[in-house]
Amino acid sequence: MAAFFTRATRRRVTAVPVQGVATGERIYAIGDIHGRADLLTQMLSSINDHMARYPIETPRIVFLGDFIDRGPDSRGVLDIIAGLDGRDEVVLIAGNHEQFMLDALENVASLSTWLWAGGREALLSYDIRVPMKATEDDLVRAGVEARQKIPPAHLAVLRRLKTHYVSGDYAFVHAGIRPGIPLEAQSARDLMWIREEFTTYTGSHPYMIVHGHTPVEEPDIRPNRINIDTGAYITGSLTCLVLEGTARSFL
Repeated sequence: MAAFFTRATRRRVTAVPVQGVATGERIYAIGDIHGRADLLTQMLSSINDHMARYPIETPRIVFLGDFIDRGPDSRGVLDIIAGLDGRDEVVLIAGNHEQFMLDALENVASLSTWLWAGGREALLSYDIRVPMKATEDDLVRAGVEARQKIPPAHLAVLRRLKTHYVSGDYAFVHAGIRPGIPLEAQSARDLMWIREEFTTYTGSHPYMIVHGHTPVEEPDIRPNRINIDTGAYITGSLTCLVLEGTARSFL
């Protein structure tokens, strides 16, 4: 498990300028789910309970992407996400694993890359089995079967995902941003894929960046970013960061 995570970190709070989300808004930001429909169901129940106890004018549930792959129930996760799609309080952000799926379904040449990245488990959740040593014929067959079995509603949701969301002093993305470039000028690829150039940068950004993509053992709060990808599919720990005004907490 140690090799899966980046350097082990403690939950860290450093003295930084006061930051807040938009007035009247409470953000529930959920990290990478990776096929753990069970954890997502539990987390949404916790969020509903929290909102019932502490009503707010504008609740917002922000999903940071990587809904699928690696874990056992990508289909179940996308069933839930498709049911939430279109609700005013829900923001769905694209992760690189969603792009893996879309690319693989459009071009069989991309299917082997998706399998390597966890797509084999995602396909299995749709009852599509691909041999570990897949031949070209196996890949073609799997591509045809995937296009037949993956519900159009799931693909429609993935094609509508946002690249980012902003509330007050916070910006929410999947992977991070390229330092020195305004948020509106960031490439979609960087927002979904960037890693070391972002995670090693210690300077300030135009916003406090909330992101996933790079698994850590615990939520990692830095002066310029907050990482809430706690490796749900392998650890059983799905993280939700709650932001209201200038307050931060976790569910």
